[in-house]
Amino acid sequence: MRVRVWDPFYEILQLQDRTNRLLKDGFGQTSLADANMPAVDVYEEGDKLVIEAALPNFDRKDIEGT
Repeated sequence: MRVRVWDPFYEILQLQDRTNRLLKDGFGQTSLADANMPAVDVYEEGDKLVIEAALPNFDRKDIEGT
């Protein structure tokens, strides 16, 4: 009979690896930077949250909240 010593760090690393694989396979990308996402700037201006993004082929009037 073989005795296996429980290593909690091994379990955590396994969970991290499985989560990384799930996210990579689920989104089909290695990172969000590779997902053809538009460049976005987010900042606060007084009490407002401002989000600026380059959205080609969209008119400003077609975007809600502008």
